[in-house]
Amino acid sequence: MKGKELFKGAAVVIDDQVKVPGTDIAKIVSTIRNSGGLVVELEDVPPDPEAFDYERYHGVSFVIMDWNLKGELLQDEEGELVSVPVSRALEHSEDQRKLDFLAKLMKSRMAPIFIFTAEEPSHVESKLRAHKGFKDFVQQKKDTPTAHILVKRKSEVREEGVYSVLTKWLNSTPSAMALKEWELDYERAKNGTFFEFYTRSTYWPVMLWKAFDDDEVPAADELGRLITRLIFSRMTPFKLDMSKFVSGLNQLKKESLPEYKQALQRVLEGERLLRVLDAESIAPGDLFREGKKYWINVRPECDCVMRGDATDIELYLLEGKSRTEGEVA
Repeated sequence: MKGKELFKGAAVVIDDQVKVPGTDIAKIVSTIRNSGGLVVELEDVPPDPEAFDYERYHGVSFVIMDWNLKGELLQDEEGELVSVPVSRALEHSEDQRKLDFLAKLMKSRMAPIFIFTAEEPSHVESKLRAHKGFKDFVQQKKDTPTAHILVKRKSEVREEGVYSVLTKWLNSTPSAMALKEWELDYERAKNGTFFEFYTRSTYWPVMLWKAFDDDEVPAADELGRLITRLIFSRMTPFKLDMSKFVSGLNQLKKESLPEYKQALQRVLEGERLLRVLDAESIAPGDLFREGKKYWINVRPECDCVMRGDATDIELYLLEGKSRTEGEVA
């Protein structure tokens, strides 16, 4: 699938020179728009990253950010616009603000982030790795916080073409490829589902909610589950070929088997175990820990629903024991 199709949707471009004609970023924005893309232009990151509402970025396809957001532009001897460096103190302060913003943005909206800079990309990457906000993204030696962040010189992007750069990056980043492919399929199924039921009746969610409420089950929770099933049924079968990434996985296994096994265990844990449960959403198979004891819920799903004015549920729990990898193998 072509990169342009996977990068459909609104792009957020953050650059203090985004509205200055003739700059590299202005040319990149023009390329996106000429290809039919939508661009939201911002001249800076939020002044207070801690207080910013990151839900504003929900639905954004990708983000482009300039690393130097406080530089002034002057013309060099060849007539090119170049940035003037800022003081060390201001640079450090601005770096922390940008890093805080990027770390929180990634946790709120796992969209690809592209940092286009006039300086050496490795310099920016080293700052990303050192920032505390990215510690969750550095879990093994070969992982870096730039897994979903591409750092590249603006001039190279302008010469190579923004969509060419994005597509090459996507084809080398399996987690981003899976995200974009799944999102595209999900959006189609989601819009198709809601449009289909809208044409049947604008009251369709009320009808279903009332039916659940009449049965004295959590109406909102059941309606949410039903909508999820309706969308999922319109998504399958999901087509995604990861074969081109297998060689990289095999190389990791070959270079460091312990590192590979540790990564595999983390992935399988994430696929099979949600560490924090919603107290109002209990299901068969849920695990509970009490000190050094472990308990598994075996009560049928139909009996794990709070009905009427009930405030708690009696669960049927079997005691389990922790096992080492050697004992399980």
